[in-house]
Amino acid sequence: MSSGPGISSGASVFEPTSAAHGNQLGDGYNFGSYAFSSPSPQKLSTYIAKMDYNLSARQRLFVRGNLQYDTTVGAKQYPTSQANSTR
Repeated sequence: MSSGPGISSGASVFEPTSAAHGNQLGDGYNFGSYAFSSPSPQKLSTYIAKMDYNLSARQRLFVRGNLQYDTTVGAKQYPTSQANSTR
């Protein structure tokens, strides 16, 4: 089934996000740069536990544990894209 001549609806993938609005990194003609703020949420969770037990007057037993679960999200490359990495 053909929709006729012209650009198909699948060509929207090739549309640019927006024109570059900076010339700090480009040559000013063909390349440009974007400047935008991107959230970079992070969650730093660390749990530490220690247990001591006296077996006798001269013997002691201890157990120590550490659980660390840190999550950080990298900055976005473009304003409309997802974050680059998640750890």
